[in-house]
Amino acid sequence: MYQETQPFRQNPAVWLIAPAAVLIWALAFAQLVLGMQVGTRPLSGLGMFILWLGVGVALPAFFLLASLRVNVDRDAVRLAFWPFARRTINRADIVSAFIRSSDPIGEYGGWGWRLALGNRSAYSVSGRQGVQLELKGGQQVFIGSQRPAELLMAIV
Repeated sequence: MYQETQPFRQNPAVWLIAPAAVLIWALAFAQLVLGMQVGTRPLSGLGMFILWLGVGVALPAFFLLASLRVNVDRDAVRLAFWPFARRTINRADIVSAFIRSSDPIGEYGGWGWRLALGNRSAYSVSGRQGVQLELKGGQQVFIGSQRPAELLMAIV
């Protein structure tokens, strides 16, 4: 019925990570390849390699590969925030659904798969728009979407 895949790379946080990754690549190249001393108290070769691997390779790779996938079929809403979380919400458990704007940083501490106080959770990659689900038992689930009206129509 409905399918949406949102890559995490469209998140504004990517633009904060990119300069740090480029800087680490330059510093690692200078120290590990050219043999230059980087700073007044340089890291060991192993330390620089680990920093390069984490900030220069793994972090950018995460932002390039992570994504939120939302599938709605006749039985359930299926959420997958790769590589961390998968969740299936049975339609019978949905009490109400509506479009709303969110403040991802203020409400949930950022984008991604988030758990918040008050029995709330969010699956959001970028932007502020999405669909709020109210479930049996009082749980609230916010699903960020680039097409919130289509998502809502598929759910209700």
